[in-house]
Amino acid sequence: MRQTTCAMVMATLFAVSPLLFSEAVSLGEVFPEQPVGVKTIGPGGGGFIDALLASRHNRNRFYAGCDVGGFYRSDDAGRTWKILNDGFSNGMCHSIAEHPKNPEILVAGSDGGVYVSRDGGLHWTNPTNGFPVARNFGYARPIIEVVFDESNPDHVWAASGCPRGRTGESHKAGRMGRIFESFDAGATWKQINDESKVVTKKGMEIRSISPNMKNPKDLLVATNEGLFRSLDGGRHWSAIGSGLPDCEGLQLECISRCDAVPEVIYLTARADKGKVPRKCGVWKSVDGGATWTETAMPKDGSLQYAGLWAHSYWSYPHIVADPANPDVCWAASASWLTPNGVFKTVDGGKSWQQKFDMKHRGWLNMWGFYSGALTVSKAHPGSVAWGTSGTIYRTDDEGKTWRQCYTIERADGKLEGNGLETICSQCVYADLYRRDRLFLGFNDVGFFVSDDRGKSLTRAMKGIPPRFSNSCFDLKQAEDDPDRVWAVFGRWGADESGIFCESTDGGMSWNVKTNGFVCGAWAQIAVVNGRKPYVLAVVRTGYERRERSGTTISYDGGDTWNEVSTNALPIAKRPTAIAVHKGVILVGSGAGKEKGARIFASKDLGKSWFEFKSFGEMKAGNVREFAIRGKTIAVAAQSVNCGKGGVYVSRDAGKTWKQVLLDWCSSSIRFAGADLIAGCPKPGWRDPCELGYGLVVSSDFGETWRQCRGEGFYRAQISHIAVDPFDESRVFVGTGGNGDYEIDLEPDAIRLKDGAYGGHLQDVCRAGDCLYWAHTRTILKTDLKGRVLASVKDPHHNAGCRVKDGKLYVAVCRVGGRISKEAMKEHPLQINIYDANDLHLIERKFVEGAFDRAGSLEILPNGNFVVGCLRPPDVREDQVRFYVLDPQLKLISRREIDHTPVKLGIEVIKYFRGDLFLFLYGGKTIRLDAETFAEKGRHAGTEGQIGCVMDKDCYWVGKCRVRKDTKPEVFDSCLVRRPLSRLGFSKENK
Repeated sequence: MRQTTCAMVMATLFAVSPLLFSEAVSLGEVFPEQPVGVKTIGPGGGGFIDALLASRHNRNRFYAGCDVGGFYRSDDAGRTWKILNDGFSNGMCHSIAEHPKNPEILVAGSDGGVYVSRDGGLHWTNPTNGFPVARNFGYARPIIEVVFDESNPDHVWAASGCPRGRTGESHKAGRMGRIFESFDAGATWKQINDESKVVTKKGMEIRSISPNMKNPKDLLVATNEGLFRSLDGGRHWSAIGSGLPDCEGLQLECISRCDAVPEVIYLTARADKGKVPRKCGVWKSVDGGATWTETAMPKDGSLQYAGLWAHSYWSYPHIVADPANPDVCWAASASWLTPNGVFKTVDGGKSWQQKFDMKHRGWLNMWGFYSGALTVSKAHPGSVAWGTSGTIYRTDDEGKTWRQCYTIERADGKLEGNGLETICSQCVYADLYRRDRLFLGFNDVGFFVSDDRGKSLTRAMKGIPPRFSNSCFDLKQAEDDPDRVWAVFGRWGADESGIFCESTDGGMSWNVKTNGFVCGAWAQIAVVNGRKPYVLAVVRTGYERRERSGTTISYDGGDTWNEVSTNALPIAKRPTAIAVHKGVILVGSGAGKEKGARIFASKDLGKSWFEFKSFGEMKAGNVREFAIRGKTIAVAAQSVNCGKGGVYVSRDAGKTWKQVLLDWCSSSIRFAGADLIAGCPKPGWRDPCELGYGLVVSSDFGETWRQCRGEGFYRAQISHIAVDPFDESRVFVGTGGNGDYEIDLEPDAIRLKDGAYGGHLQDVCRAGDCLYWAHTRTILKTDLKGRVLASVKDPHHNAGCRVKDGKLYVAVCRVGGRISKEAMKEHPLQINIYDANDLHLIERKFVEGAFDRAGSLEILPNGNFVVGCLRPPDVREDQVRFYVLDPQLKLISRREIDHTPVKLGIEVIKYFRGDLFLFLYGGKTIRLDAETFAEKGRHAGTEGQIGCVMDKDCYWVGKCRVRKDTKPEVFDSCLVRRPLSRLGFSKENK
């Protein structure tokens, strides 16, 4: 069914300030890329297939376009698909055309204009020359259809228009009857119908364009105001169509002519819904469109099931004439209620046969078929593919048998996606207690459960009343009962009504627990107390129905509800987000006409509230989501009214705030380990722009950002993010059009292959083809793929490690936790020396005159050692200390460097290209000259990292994570790749 992204919905509900918009553009940045691993998750299908094309060059290749999901390609006749949206910055793909001679050249039409690919869809560009200037609040150049000229392969037409007659304000500028053409396969364009006002006028919407392939200057266009013809390439037009029905609200839909006999043309038309008489059907012309006769296509209601309402939405939106035989034509029907499907005539329309008999429809069987696209293969006669309001079906035998091409139906009844994820995700939630279990909520099709991290899914809607089975908006889990979950279901596209539900069997069945309060569909759940008695809080954002907004708390798990008053919480009636951290409830609001968003908190289960007043001074836009870790609070906000969108961070529990990312709509925010992850969807209601970064990651609380990019995942329409509680390098991302993704933030990580080791990782170094890993109680030697070659246990607290002359030197911290200054003086700095081959201990060395705890170690080219200290008691919080030792490990000097407050001092020291980098725990990286130790700069990139291996074009950072499913604690260690630019190196000075 019709899909709508979060950004699109929000845009229709709030007035965005042009001043803020231009400011965001001027401050936009191009972030460095972070390669990520990508896997699509979903049941397959779910969203409108607006474009479908069988390749003329490859019988197994098909292209598809979704109404919000962008572009898809299959190379195995629809069995599997790939999302290919690199550069396709507007997800509404309405038409696809393939170059007649070069299979690599594709041109696609979308709400954002024309897109061109010269590598089969892998990458796209959006040429704008010759088109109207882009609009901030709408679409200036929506393209409904693109067509190549068979006689001149580099000649291509593009017609402006909108699918299914969209009449909203955002498409108003595009309803001007414009036609464009290119003579260089889409590189440059010009409008060709400037001189005629017959077609080019306000309110005119082209629905379909049909050039005469034997005479390219002969053009026909079907519009919402009739049929028009040009004989001079589009400069002048005249209305034609004698014999077409003369009834109120007639809408021409699709036009198609026979290439071999271009005078034979087929046209579909319908009257608006509710008009009486309700005329609809297929008409035919044999004189180039001058006169028309109605064919024998079944009429309105003749194939409908008994008892259905008489004026259901019924028509034939798509028709394809055979290119060689004028008597053969295919047409596809549209009705939400009746699955009539595809029809074919072989006698020029005198009779039609229903060719679609789908016995196995797949999982999408909740509504009838609404035709979105139809294609007949030129490379494989008899091969036809049909795209509908969520599905694709295909036949290879002219309609005798069909197979669905949008999902994989397993023998165990579960569903498995095949890559054609065209659905909008509303929530994704990773089970806190069971590894690999996911809960997935979508627009239109409800709720799914997966026990294998999204590989297979089960639709779980038992107990949900049909009226509320449209969508699942949010879900949370109890702490003392993994099978107890709460969720909100509702109707996003209707009256925004919703219900609060509880499941006690892990989401497989549901009980309604609304119990009298108006829940509303757009709602967020917060679990204040996850153990009995359960305390739950729900905020409802009634974007169009304000009476459904509010803040409600239940102290008995949803049996009864207490509406929070505006006396206690001033923003109780206009909340936009809620979160809970250690029993403290946070509620955020939307921005007003003159004031920015506000945040209130409660420490007593919602009985009293206090405001973070300094946040209100930021003039932020609507608060969309919170992320909290310790005293750090991060907020994702959306530009609206006077409020600025982006990410805001407080490092002191809400006392002070800083905007760290400026973006039109930051929809979601999460902490994943030390990383801060934000979702920034593209504005889905305007022409392409530089706004909308997709998924971005920061390792320094927002000071710098990296843009996640992987195959099929680039600037995606992020709607929400969930972090895998068992592996924080893995996140699950919901999108507005491409379903869900599993994103591996560290796809090229080097992980220890032979198990996890007690004690966390402190440092990593490389010598030849071997890596050495210093854990607090274990030293490991591995190959470059992480396979263990040797290991030795040591009861001391190991720290930095380096190899020299066949020996492994390990600086020893020895004592965990805090230690007094007096105790340190009794224990000189210790360095253990191991044989680098088999790791047997050679000697323990003590450095006289140095008494601090070691945190890191490096060996300089001159043979001297540098040992970084964890912050000792006699060093100020804004200082760090390190020692310089000679090759015999005797003290040469002690040095201190002023720095902003750090938590534990120097965690890693690394020599690289004449410089010495001090990676601080909880601060930036200090860069020193390795000979004089003079400071040369400070850079982002610490990540609180543990270990660092330098390479010629990158560096590798050590990471260590607690495995949540093990007791006592066990740690997984790995090395992850980082670009040298984060240490101040550019491409020029590498």
